[in-house]
Amino acid sequence: MVYIISVVILLNRTKKKLDIENEHLKFANLQSRYELLVNQLNPHFLFNAIGTAKALIRKDPAIADEYLVKLSSFLRLGLENKRFDTITVAEELALCKDYISLQQMRFDTALQFDAQIDKKFSDYYVPYFAILILVENAVKHNAMTEEEPLRIAVTNNDTMLQVTNNIQPRFLLEASSRTGLQNLEERYRLLYNETITVDNDGETFSVSIKMIRK
Repeated sequence: MVYIISVVILLNRTKKKLDIENEHLKFANLQSRYELLVNQLNPHFLFNAIGTAKALIRKDPAIADEYLVKLSSFLRLGLENKRFDTITVAEELALCKDYISLQQMRFDTALQFDAQIDKKFSDYYVPYFAILILVENAVKHNAMTEEEPLRIAVTNNDTMLQVTNNIQPRFLLEASSRTGLQNLEERYRLLYNETITVDNDGETFSVSIKMIRK
């Protein structure tokens, strides 16, 4: 009887040890997958930023020079925040406004941006660059002129945040890879076990993400 009890205790301890090791392995796997997603995100953003700089250089070298100065400052602030997986809604919206101001150096009033989020959600969290990647996608994939501006709005319905824009398809040599949306969806799943919602009625494009109370 004593022997059986000892074996049972030993098996229980071994099982607990294996369970802990399995959890550590699962966490390490999730961490590595998350880091891979973040590494995919930065090249995606930088590629678009460099494309904008090239367009400005052809159009107006003086504005391009100012753009590059502001871009370097923006990227420095962005990389400082990169040490965190998540960011407050207020901080992320500040990054979006800085990004829009950079883009308006090229598009002027052809690009319009409005963010109206209830202040009580300012200290809620979203994955780093979550809102910015949606705003950036709208700029990348839509045409805009002063006569037909691109309008991007950031609003909320309780804890759900929506980024919405009017659809004005831009001619692109390559079809969209949807890397940004797929990246965001996977990060939401890994961090919060949540999904994102995409709506397209042919006139407006909207993505809804959840703001998380930490």
